Amino acid sequence: MYVVDFDGQGPNSVPGVEPLVGPIVQGLARTQVASGTPTLGWGPLSGADFGYDPIAVRQAVYDWKAWAAIIIMPNATSQLYNAVQNGNTSYDPMGACQLIYQSARDDTNWFDFMYPLISQFQTQATSMVGQQWAKLVLQNATTDQNLLRNMVNVPQAISPAIGFSEYDLRPFYPYTAIPATTIGLIYLIILSFFSFAFYLPIWFRFLNPQGHPPLRFVEFIAVRWGGTVLAYLFMSLAYSFVSLAFQINFSGGNPTTSQTEVTDIAFGNPDAYGHGTFPVYWMLNFVAMCALGLACENVAMVIGQPWTGLWLIFVSAFSPGNLFNVLTTKTVGYHQRLDRLLRYRHRTCILPLGIRVAIAQCRRSQ
Repeated sequence: MYVVDFDGQGPNSVPGVEPLVGPIVQGLARTQVASGTPTLGWGPLSGADFGYDPIAVRQAVYDWKAWAAIIIMPNATSQLYNAVQNGNTSYDPMGACQLIYQSARDDTNWFDFMYPLISQFQTQATSMVGQQWAKLVLQNATTDQNLLRNMVNVPQAISPAIGFSEYDLRPFYPYTAIPATTIGLIYLIILSFFSFAFYLPIWFRFLNPQGHPPLRFVEFIAVRWGGTVLAYLFMSLAYSFVSLAFQINFSGGNPTTSQTEVTDIAFGNPDAYGHGTFPVYWMLNFVAMCALGLACENVAMVIGQPWTGLWLIFVSAFSPGNLFNVLTTKTVGYHQRLDRLLRYRHRTCILPLGIRVAIAQCRRSQ
């Protein structure tokens, strides 16, 4: 979670104004991380890390470099001073800070675990800045009657003083996508299990010399792998058609094409690859089925029956847990074990594509 401070920084900052908002918000983030209590991984950063460009922070959130970012906008403190000193009635506290996020990245973890903690952080930050700012203004108002009049005309500059505008770059929409990203993934596992067990009697027919010579071992392995992959190609297509039936947009139509602008859900969900979005979705489901189905095939060939049933129980319990909890939210120990697995991949064997992609994504998003 980025906490980026642009207050009083950069070439466009107002000289002679000591920043107040930025240091307080970033100080709260550091205090929570150092407290030892369960909290989010706040990462205070300077505006210089993004070239003093708040849009660059939005791009970082879109690129999944952070789950969300709190931006203290340029000259946030200077605008507070201007409001109380000049009676600027147009001052809007919500322009002081921004919260940038993507709920579509993982709606379950975002709304259930992350957003509640971020809301608490925003409340605490608003309270701390309000207390410090009100104390400072009231001290100066004892000798400056003009400040008292401006406080009456611009009360929002005293309370709440600042606020957080929230921008969801890619909202989770349409809500009919919930089955496809939750229960639908469990059905994907079931389909992979079903086809694995369904074809076992057929594969073993190739070993019996009834009307044909028996296959050699290498040929038998090639037939099993090739037949399973071919079956998953069409099964994944049928599975992907279900999402089309739920009217999830795979063919464009949303006018928001910028990666740093908020999507207007009135035009439906955006797609990343235009008319090629559905083939990409199909291939993702295909790779997922292959990753699970070929693992089952390998285990069945190595340990055989009845131990394959024990393997299915293990995978049935293990896989759904990772469907609903993304790798980047796992503990540090989990990440270290994945790193170790990736580090030794060349010494053992080539990891399946799906596992390698997942590990690489996990390492990138830490």
